[in-house]
Amino acid sequence: MSPSLITKMAETNDSRFAYDADENLDIQEIGEEVFDGKAVHNITFRGATGRRISAYLVTPIVGHSFPGILFVHPLPGSRKSFLDEALKLADRRVCSIAVDAPWSGGTKWAKGMGNPEHDRTEYISTIKDLRRSIDVLTSQASVDRRRIGFVGHSLGALCGAVLSSVDRRTRAYVLMSGTTSFADVAQVKHARPE
Repeated sequence: MSPSLITKMAETNDSRFAYDADENLDIQEIGEEVFDGKAVHNITFRGATGRRISAYLVTPIVGHSFPGILFVHPLPGSRKSFLDEALKLADRRVCSIAVDAPWSGGTKWAKGMGNPEHDRTEYISTIKDLRRSIDVLTSQASVDRRRIGFVGHSLGALCGAVLSSVDRRTRAYVLMSGTTSFADVAQVKHARPE
């Protein structure tokens, strides 16, 4: 998809990015670690397409009305990629969610890509799942829904650019080292030896 096509889809309220925001998030906590005034919750939740998404929800222990940040890692990477940043922000009274994007599986995910229709479906599903990630973040009673941010790196940044055009809840974006199109990601994937 070219950036202009993405923009056109968002401007025309393309229903491909729509999802049922009222569907149960089915948040399941696998574990929790509490230290130095913050908690790291190892969770899973139901994405917009039904797949389970693993995430770290990092929260300050005391207080309320925290800003919230969604972190999306590069390829390769995982939710652990931004854990240090989320912990530092918790010290500054910020709640964060760092998700495992579909590409956290690395080569397994990349090998499935290459067919344009499949790729488009996968990227649209990813954007819907990122919207659900914001739902998880804003479902926390301690999070101020008016102060939501996004941080993405590489492929995470590219998805953040798309997210910014289809979901208006996020007020600030940090997009680091993003590519200009999904075709760029495919070229990098095919340029690497198997």
